[in-house]
Amino acid sequence: MILRWFGTIVILGTLAALLAAYVLLGPIRISAGRSGHKVPRFSAFERFAHWLTGISFIILGLTGLNMTFGKKLLMPLIGQNAFSAFSEVAKYAHDFMSFPIRYRHSP
Repeated sequence: MILRWFGTIVILGTLAALLAAYVLLGPIRISAGRSGHKVPRFSAFERFAHWLTGISFIILGLTGLNMTFGKKLLMPLIGQNAFSAFSEVAKYAHDFMSFPIRYRHSP
């Protein structure tokens, strides 16, 4: 119960802070404009690792939200059978997509 309230406050507070920053600052532009030169910064493997981690982070976030808030928010919208099927898939996705996050910074 406390996790749901705290999670809701943190999520809504973060969204409100992002919206306030965008309203106050607007889109932040490059002061001198684009130079037209491209500098290679990362190898193909580093980009792959970055996107693998990013995609798994998004999947973990959505499936974690389903585990925390799904029964109260999602089940009334899609029904018990669809929610059950979705939650089963989400549980396996959550379990198997955690490996890039877990092992990214290991020595």
